[in-house]
Amino acid sequence: MKLIKNGLIFDSEKGLTKKDILIYDKKIAKIEENIYHESSQVINADHCMVVPGFIDIHTHGGMGYDVMTPQEEVLNSLSIFFASKGVTSFLPVIMTAPIVEIIDALKNINNSIKKGTKGAKIIGVNLEGPFINSEFSGAHPLEHIIEPTIELIDNFIIESGNNIKMLTIAPELAGVKEIVQHFEHTGIIFCAGHSALDYTGAQDAFNSGFSHVTHLFNAMNCMHHRDPGLAGAALEKENISVEIIGDGIHVSPAFIKMTVKSKSISKVALITDSMVGAGLKSGKYTFGGNEIYIDNGISKLKSGVLAGSTITMIDIVKNMVNKFEFSIEDTIKMVCETPAKIVGVYDKKGSLSTGKDGDIVIMDDKMNVLTTIVEGNIVYQR
Repeated sequence: MKLIKNGLIFDSEKGLTKKDILIYDKKIAKIEENIYHESSQVINADHCMVVPGFIDIHTHGGMGYDVMTPQEEVLNSLSIFFASKGVTSFLPVIMTAPIVEIIDALKNINNSIKKGTKGAKIIGVNLEGPFINSEFSGAHPLEHIIEPTIELIDNFIIESGNNIKMLTIAPELAGVKEIVQHFEHTGIIFCAGHSALDYTGAQDAFNSGFSHVTHLFNAMNCMHHRDPGLAGAALEKENISVEIIGDGIHVSPAFIKMTVKSKSISKVALITDSMVGAGLKSGKYTFGGNEIYIDNGISKLKSGVLAGSTITMIDIVKNMVNKFEFSIEDTIKMVCETPAKIVGVYDKKGSLSTGKDGDIVIMDDKMNVLTTIVEGNIVYQR
């Protein structure tokens, strides 16, 4: 049992208010003023912000660890690194690769979910490859991009232990409408991305079962005033959720502001799209089978194409507030509440509410992570 005292507690309706939080049996048991419980471990959060744990629904890795490496210790070490950055839940992203490597990665993630991790918890799988348009491959290796089939996706679902939450497909590929219809009952979120869709094609995809857009503006046609493209269609369609890489490099801060105004914070999730080099110094690394060069925090292929990011979730929070002029309240919603709702875990995570998992981050007034609590356990302390 833990008792967080004297903190500025984040409430999605009221903002930051001074209260205490009692955590019991992995859950938030009480949020009130002046809670007293003599048998609790007291955590003094005076002059600190107490917010829900961040949820990163799109990450490839960090600190030298790649989610495609089929070793449980890699995911466990990665979970500890993420926790130090305020992340309490995440979806590892499957990169385009040979089918056998995708299956090995899915099996490894499934095993790690079953056994649990010591830091942030894995809450599912984000399958970004291999069903994408080769014209907009980004850092995905061209030689392993393939056409989607019901049989192969079924196999991926089985090997993942039924843990696939998000599935990116270029909607213009052959047979996609039938595929989306076939898997409609599974609850998998079909994401339009790495796609050459025009505006009309995007509208059709949204009417056919696609409900989310993978890293908006990246790996798709540019918006044009005579053809808004996939991005423009996503901004217009009210019920479509989007994710944005919040490093200020992949997407201009002006476009981030425009997106939030168009969609509202309830439909915009901030993601890292971080890769193996996140948290490491400049140099040469390997990502998706390609050589990646990191210079001044920017990760690129030799060709100059951006290849994932090196940002962490807490740095996105700082960017949004300190550089892009968003409120801390709106920012917290876009890294906690919105992603939780998108992937269907808001009943357990994404806000500080009684009965929900004790996933909590304590930050100082400069938004440095001091303590990360996952399901009631302290997994990081500065």
